[in-house]
Amino acid sequence: MMLEGGLARAKHRRRELAVIILVVIAAGAWLTLSRLEPITSLSVSSDGRYVISAHEDGALVLWDIDSQQRAKLADNANLYSAYFIPEGDVFLWQDQDEVVHVQRVDGEVVEEFKHFPTYGHVMSADRQHYLSSNQTWNIYHGHGDALRPVLRDSQSPSFTGTGQVLNLSMGGDFFVSGGSGSPGGELHDSPPVREEDDFRFSSSYGGVTLWDIDTLEPVAKLPGNSSKTYATVSPDG
Repeated sequence: MMLEGGLARAKHRRRELAVIILVVIAAGAWLTLSRLEPITSLSVSSDGRYVISAHEDGALVLWDIDSQQRAKLADNANLYSAYFIPEGDVFLWQDQDEVVHVQRVDGEVVEEFKHFPTYGHVMSADRQHYLSSNQTWNIYHGHGDALRPVLRDSQSPSFTGTGQVLNLSMGGDFFVSGGSGSPGGELHDSPPVREEDDFRFSSSYGGVTLWDIDTLEPVAKLPGNSSKTYATVSPDG
């Protein structure tokens, strides 16, 4: 009887240990999945239901606010490329092979195209306008054969002074560029597009500038800010 009781207790103890081990393994896996590196770019859908984020380690994560769930979509995302296109469930991101993906939250890929590594990009709701900033902090419209410079007035890649474009935002008939420094002079003082080998150590369109989406011309310089400035257009345009 004592022997049988001891064996029963031993079996019960082994089962307890097995359960504890499984719980620890499951908890460790959950913690591993739940850890995310700091966010480097983030965008919210117009209806407020979804968020797309890119992280320091290249993770691309889609967040469903209603269900409080998230899904890791990729681990090779360009850090600055997470962007929700207005008025829908379509977002932009670029992988580290320089392919831009136009993708729905259900996983459907609407469009893909090769593009230079972007340091921020936006697309209009009708997908007729695609704007992006490159490593020299200049702005371009379109992609592929339709690529054309909008602003080429900044410094060389090795210089980190004033004039950097740090973000783009689009709404209604306009888009806005935000960055470090402050826009200097009148609109006509410096052409938005210079020759590629005519870089300067500062830009006449640093800080915050408002642009017309159809003409791709600057509408207003918005002085008064200094250092790094983030600018956005309100959702109603």
